Amino acid sequence: MQKITAFANEERGYVATTNSQKQANGKLRGQVIVKVLPENLDRFLQKIRGLGELKNQTLGTEDVTKAYFDTDARLKNARVMEQRLIEMLKTKTGKSFRFASSRKGTRSRA
Repeated sequence: MQKITAFANEERGYVATTNSQKQANGKLRGQVIVKVLPENLDRFLQKIRGLGELKNQTLGTEDVTKAYFDTDARLKNARVMEQRLIEMLKTKTGKSFRFASSRKGTRSRA
């Protein structure tokens, strides 16, 4: 497990999930889910194959486009809200005032 983690780190990836169990015959069976960048996948697989016999391999992808744009929209909205608050503080310096926050202005739009 330490070698797999080290290989993942070398290829700018990480171990996402591990699972192991001892079978009735005494052998250990396990599953390791590793996430690496597509451009580093071939090098990572070569390193893993050097550890022993690979019985099963599944490759998959995950589209993060939607998550990226949602995060980007949230960041833009937060920056707009920050500027509004800064302007309010500049105009209200030295005076006491009640601040009401609106959640509507902070929702993300993708």
